Amino acid sequence: TSPTQPYQAARPTRVKITFDKIKVIDDNDTYNSGEATFDLRANGKVFKTIGEFTVNSGDTVDVNLAFDVDIMPGMELKVECTGNEDDFWLFDDNFGTVQVKFAGKSAITSAPYTALSDSGEMELTFHVQLVTLPTYSYPELPNWGNLCPLTVLSSEYVDGPARINAM
Repeated sequence: TSPTQPYQAARPTRVKITFDKIKVIDDNDTYNSGEATFDLRANGKVFKTIGEFTVNSGDTVDVNLAFDVDIMPGMELKVECTGNEDDFWLFDDNFGTVQVKFAGKSAITSAPYTALSDSGEMELTFHVQLVTLPTYSYPELPNWGNLCPLTVLSSEYVDGPARINAM
């Protein structure tokens, strides 16, 4: 807040995203089942590509994979899943992309979310949990994150306070 005051750092808000299951509503293949893959990501980062799975219309793929994401002030949380199918000798097909955006912590509930892809051909079920960190006891920022003294984070950032003071 001023050169004579201790520095503070923005501590991101950490969330855990658990991808529960993916339901293939329409596999776009009248001849046989196809081999499907799914990209699981948040804020554009691909956590994992899962598959190949043999799928038909109406099939559900149990995923049960969890990933932690740090969200800084000014960001939003965007949970995404894109599905693709290779039905061997005919063509590759896209199941579309599920995108669910959360502008702030207040939008997150403990209930699972189920969202339809933009093509209407698959459905993603997932849930989001806030991960409580010791630094959350410091003042909250209007959206994601909070402010805390830099010394609190010095175990995560090698010589952080000394390096900032040297600047």
